[in-house]
Amino acid sequence: YINLVPIHSNAKGFPLASLRYFKKNIRFLSLEESVAFIVLMRNPNPSYETFSKRYIKLYESFTKQTFYDHSLLREIYDAIFKAKGENI
Repeated sequence: YINLVPIHSNAKGFPLASLRYFKKNIRFLSLEESVAFIVLMRNPNPSYETFSKRYIKLYESFTKQTFYDHSLLREIYDAIFKAKGENI
C-alpha cells in the first residue's frame, strides 16, 4: 500500500515521494519527514494550518513528546508544496 498511495502532486507511494520531495531514499527519512507523508495520506493538498495541526497531533502521539520545532515543520511543508514537479 505505501508503494501506491498518492501523496501529493501525482507522487504515488512513499518511495517516489521521498525521492521527489526530500531527495533521499525512503530508508533515510527522518521521523519528522515520515510523519509528513502520513499526514498527506489522508489529505494530499492541505493548507499549512490543517497540515500543521494534524502533523503535531501525530508526532506527539508517536513520540509522547511535545512538538516544538515549528521552523522544521515549515521547512518540511515547503519541501513538499514548493517542489517544482521534478521527474524522478
